Amino acid sequence: MPKYIKCNLCSGEETIVIQKAEELYSVVKCKSCGLVYVNPQPAQEELVNFYGEEYYREWTERQRNVRIFLWRKRLKDLEKYKGKKGEGEAPVLLDVGCGNGDFLELAKETYQIHGTEISPFAVEYVKRNLGTKIHMGNLDKLNLLPNTYDVITIWHTLEHMPDPLENLKEAKRILKNDGLLIIEVPNMNAYIERAIYRIVKRKQERFFSIYDREPHLFHFTPSTLKDILKRAGFRVVKCGPEVSQVIWHKKLVEYLGITAHRLTGMNVGSTIRVYASKED
Repeated sequence: MPKYIKCNLCSGEETIVIQKAEELYSVVKCKSCGLVYVNPQPAQEELVNFYGEEYYREWTERQRNVRIFLWRKRLKDLEKYKGKKGEGEAPVLLDVGCGNGDFLELAKETYQIHGTEISPFAVEYVKRNLGTKIHMGNLDKLNLLPNTYDVITIWHTLEHMPDPLENLKEAKRILKNDGLLIIEVPNMNAYIERAIYRIVKRKQERFFSIYDREPHLFHFTPSTLKDILKRAGFRVVKCGPEVSQVIWHKKLVEYLGITAHRLTGMNVGSTIRVYASKED
């Protein structure tokens, strides 16, 4: 059954509806802090069913080569901040929501790799192909060892979690004191993409449908993402737009957003990427 929730950022209960969806569902905005989210939230059991073999076939077959190029770029960006440190054991990396494991497969040359997933299919797929341990479930339910990971990555997963704040608090607990957290999420302030969508499709872009291939439960702006990280105990090192698409015309829209950010300092692109460390 769908479950009504308070604002995940400030616990506020007063909201305005910004878009109606099917059945009981609405996309709402908190009047206190501005966080946008779906209320009520779908049951977790219902969400898990979205991520079966058919969902991952797009990644493992039709888009594999172009997605590998994207993962290589992300790994190269990460290593600018947290690469291998001299001699001795490689740093330990946890990829939260690791999907079919393409990023972990590339990262294993530099890092000791671990992953989490809510999809039983993905967990078995990664175990079979990489032979590495994958924890099944949301991060805040796994009770992993504290101060374990040098790097935690959350690539386009935070927006799917039923409780982003608790997952970020757990990320802080298991991250080493000098560790690095990287998060990438869609941008609620994606005004360029939204304007192009409206012109081409002649209708407003939909923020949520229970029938979406990837239902987004939370919609972050640079401001609300920074705020929720601060509340979880993190300090933002860098925040800006990035390329996350593999289809050429969607990548072009993202490059327009990056150009706008360079000219104005405002992130109106499609994606937000944040590098964060534990608060001193």
